Amino acid sequence: MVTVEGLVLTGTGLFFGTLAGVAGIIPFSAVRTDTFLPDVGPAMWLGIAAVGALATLVTSVGTARRALRTPAVSAVAVTA
Repeated sequence: MVTVEGLVLTGTGLFFGTLAGVAGIIPFSAVRTDTFLPDVGPAMWLGIAAVGALATLVTSVGTARRALRTPAVSAVAVTA
């Protein structure tokens, strides 16, 4: 369940992050190079997206595994 939640969060972040990046890069590129798109190919976006997706999934799944490592009975006994 945590993995699915992480994937949804990653997809949403990539979508809105890409929209925000495009909204900023188009005017900047138009002023600097007189073209609407920068000279960087899609490999740069794929690399950044891969690092972001990996960081999101590793941190969410890693945190969930660490939290669920303690048996539920032991966790309740400590708080009671």
